[in-house]
Amino acid sequence: MTKKQLALEIIKRLKEAYPDAGCTLDYDEAWKLLVSVRLAAQCTDARVNVIVEKLYEKFPDVDALAAAGVSEIEEIVRPCGLGKSKVSEQILEYVLRHLEIPCVIDADGLNLLARKKELLLQEAKEIILTPHMKEMAGMIGCTVSELAERRFEKLQKFVGDYGVVCALKDARTLVAAQGRQMFLNTAGNSAMAKAGSGDVLAGVIAGLLAQHMSAYDAAVLGVYLHACGGDEARKRCGAYSVLAQDLTEGIKICIKETKRGEN
Repeated sequence: MTKKQLALEIIKRLKEAYPDAGCTLDYDEAWKLLVSVRLAAQCTDARVNVIVEKLYEKFPDVDALAAAGVSEIEEIVRPCGLGKSKVSEQILEYVLRHLEIPCVIDADGLNLLARKKELLLQEAKEIILTPHMKEMAGMIGCTVSELAERRFEKLQKFVGDYGVVCALKDARTLVAAQGRQMFLNTAGNSAMAKAGSGDVLAGVIAGLLAQHMSAYDAAVLGVYLHACGGDEARKRCGAYSVLAQDLTEGIKICIKETKRGEN
């Protein structure tokens, strides 16, 4: 099946399953739904996100259909806000067992992973985790206070045990990987502590991975770019008014200024 044929199939099945829903997806949006069901990527149509799980249950073979699309994906971001349901857990498990491309895991993906850390113990997987302190404490099995007291030590042990790259988000984010020097980020500011800031970071790292950067380098550069974008956003918006979308604008300005300095 071609991409368009797969997408048309999903539109057909949506209409069959929910005839009163007034499905108006075009084939490109439907393709995003296919990948959403298969790899838990976000779909642009909010109505679709609500019915993904029901669709998965009603049409189990959608999984096989969407599998044909995996080869077109160069990196996976296990998304923020998908939830911690049984279906989400199954998707996470499938992705990690069959992973052949770099993967960034954030938010609910981390909460699910805390119950299945053994999925990380597989050979030659390029996986980047981006937990905040509470999520990391959940994966390690300690309190946030205990983690804060010995975060360098605990983070180094975790990446050594599981062979992942980990960007531990805090006021001063740490990036660690087995056999690599730990990176302590000193850029950024408190204005970045807003909803969606971590989502931007996951997206930046994924974009760098898509340019064939190594997992460790993508995590380090992603954290630094994200922080510099936050500093630029604070200059433009003030500490109180910075939103996640302002970080992306700040990152663009920082990259532009860097390029200008090279010329």
